[in-house]
Amino acid sequence: MCSDTSDIPCPPDPSRVGARVDLVSPEGRPLGKLIFLDPSAPRSATATHVRFVPHPTTENRYQDRVLVSIYTTGDLTRSAAACTLLRQFPLSFAPAPGRGFEAPLVEPLALGVGGDGIIGRRARVAFACCRGERGRVEWAPGVHGDGVVGFNSA
Repeated sequence: MCSDTSDIPCPPDPSRVGARVDLVSPEGRPLGKLIFLDPSAPRSATATHVRFVPHPTTENRYQDRVLVSIYTTGDLTRSAAACTLLRQFPLSFAPAPGRGFEAPLVEPLALGVGGDGIIGRRARVAFACCRGERGRVEWAPGVHGDGVVGFNSA
């Protein structure tokens, strides 16, 4: 039988298209979703791009610059400060007509479970609020979303 822990690799799941995180605010409001994918190979086991699709109630001013943090655990009952950071990267999104905002990743992300894979891990998004000293982006306190990365089905 195939599995991530056996010597027999599993074939790609034809219904899977990247990975997805449904983001929810600390108050329980939906903020949108992140979709990690490879636009040139939708069923790829690695993501080269990330797409942010905002919920209709999300404020527009926070949508074009975000800081994405992925943690080693998927436990949303613990504070993010108590979790170990696996990956973190800022993104500046370009509008993707009809699909929200999209940005290329600096390096590909593995869409698997365990190891370097991001499936089952906590993801947090902080939205940029303004330009601080020397033009650096500052992150809006309290304006963020959390979720757990899962497989995205077509």
